[in-house]
Amino acid sequence: MLQRSALTLFLAVIAAAPAAAQSDPIEALNWQSQRLAYEIPGSKSTYNLGPDERIVIGKQARKFLELTQGIDGWPDVVALIESTGGTTAGSFIDIEYHEIGFLEDEDWQDVAPDSLLQEIIDGTRESNPIRAENGYPTLEVLGWAEEPYYSERNNTVYWATRLRDSEGIEAINAIALKLGRHGYSRLTWTGDPQQFQDAKMALGPALRSYDYQEGARYADFRAGDAVAAVGLGALAVSMMTGNKKAWGTGIFAGALLLLKKFWYILLLPFLALGRLFKRS
Repeated sequence: MLQRSALTLFLAVIAAAPAAAQSDPIEALNWQSQRLAYEIPGSKSTYNLGPDERIVIGKQARKFLELTQGIDGWPDVVALIESTGGTTAGSFIDIEYHEIGFLEDEDWQDVAPDSLLQEIIDGTRESNPIRAENGYPTLEVLGWAEEPYYSERNNTVYWATRLRDSEGIEAINAIALKLGRHGYSRLTWTGDPQQFQDAKMALGPALRSYDYQEGARYADFRAGDAVAAVGLGALAVSMMTGNKKAWGTGIFAGALLLLKKFWYILLLPFLALGRLFKRS
């Protein structure tokens, strides 16, 4: 598996050799760094690129994850933004878009962080043999870096977990779900735990830069629009735990089986960056 950490350390040693830098397949991706509003394909949204950021979109974003993870398994990723300066340099946020219908949020009040955490711990432990079989380090969930929180003001859910792998690398997996009229976007922040203060701060700049187009925002919902077969609380619980009961039946049953089968993939991005920041 091609490790971004190895590439980065290698390039740091030979930074003065442009020809060698050009051989880095990650640097060869179609990065954009102009401060423009970039349309995100298939998501009815745009991203306003800020200073000290660069972006790859569509297939190029999925290629970045394939190169850093060794797995071509990111079909819903539509964009990836990397921080290139400041205290968050080297961290990145990938954006997925899922058009599943309007997500009603009334069931969020049923989300219980304490019991959720234990389910995440148990589910991660149960999936460790799968990780090991596929050549990945096993994982231990150390606790919440930030408990799940729903902001009704901006219709966004935040949560973050603190993890450690079997090689002793610790990292943060911070996620935001931004609700829209026709579905939701999932933003995942990957970075060094020392860069993390809270999920809203880690993901805040990207969430302010990323927005649905007029007519596609959560507040634009109209009677007659398609409504998701699952509520926001159930969706979030399923993402955190892989718990089939949260989804119930219907169109999401097959998706959950895929989620459980590939649970070991869900926490991979932070591992690559954890190695990038590991100190010898």
